Amino acid sequence: MDIYGVLVDRLALVRGDVYRLRSRNLAYGVYDGTGGFIGIREKFGLRYLDREYLGRTAVATERVGKIEEPIELVETLGSVCTGCGEGMDYRAWEAGK
Repeated sequence: MDIYGVLVDRLALVRGDVYRLRSRNLAYGVYDGTGGFIGIREKFGLRYLDREYLGRTAVATERVGKIEEPIELVETLGSVCTGCGEGMDYRAWEAGK
């Protein structure tokens, strides 16, 4: 049984493959190879990358495609603030604001 109490066939997950998910916040996600799925989440009308974890908050139900390298499987690009030098985590961003 998965985290939602429904039997599903266990998929052989492959890093970089895209899967349909049953999760809290993602309908689809790319498997990152370390137990997480990265996908686009919408909240308060904004979209951003988010991660759900296999067996904790997400279950893959079907393989639907593959992303091509060299796309990095991360939620942030490692950006650094030019003012203070601190690392910047991902945040929802709206053009023009």
